[in-house]
Amino acid sequence: MASTDRPTILLLSISDHGYLDEICAPLFDQLSKSANLKSVKKAPEAIKALDEEDLKTVIITDEGLTERRNKKVLEKVKAYVENGGLAIVGLHFPAFVHFNKFGKFFFAFGLSWKLGTYTRNYFEFNQDCALPFTTVSSSFPGRFSMKALHVAHVQPDEGIFFPDVNYACSREAGIAVTQVGRGCLAYVGDVNGQTESNKAIIALCGFEEC
Repeated sequence: MASTDRPTILLLSISDHGYLDEICAPLFDQLSKSANLKSVKKAPEAIKALDEEDLKTVIITDEGLTERRNKKVLEKVKAYVENGGLAIVGLHFPAFVHFNKFGKFFFAFGLSWKLGTYTRNYFEFNQDCALPFTTVSSSFPGRFSMKALHVAHVQPDEGIFFPDVNYACSREAGIAVTQVGRGCLAYVGDVNGQTESNKAIIALCGFEEC
């Protein structure tokens, strides 16, 4: 497929810790087989891309949008999602976000999601989750172990991967998605960028791992 015929995925890396491309190379290599990746690291670039680009997905790769100085970018992302877009929060975000800003970030999208525990669990795919758009359940990995910053206060149909113990008490998920306006916002809490969580991100984008 010619690059001009492929969809565009926008990588929002406003904090830019300097080694995202190296750490996430396996994920980006996979996504590049089906989409054009456009990376932006400055707020003005991000606003321009969100205004002008025809985007399939926005991946929020770090905690930059939790900072007050990037409020205008956050508002643009919210509008993009509400108008039918898909945004995925993950990669460096769970490793670097300040804990007191976690819930505030999701509250900006009208969500009651809160900071969960930071631990390693085995996770099971939730067959009752409400997946976005063209995403299919067969594209996701099976049961796997993941060290993650969990998201709490999720509804039963919002969690894509729940820990296989204590879910009934905690209502925490390692990977979750919910509807915001006409679009969807997803969260991937893996802090290590392992194969299974990469596969989940690829599936959320509507692709199958090659």
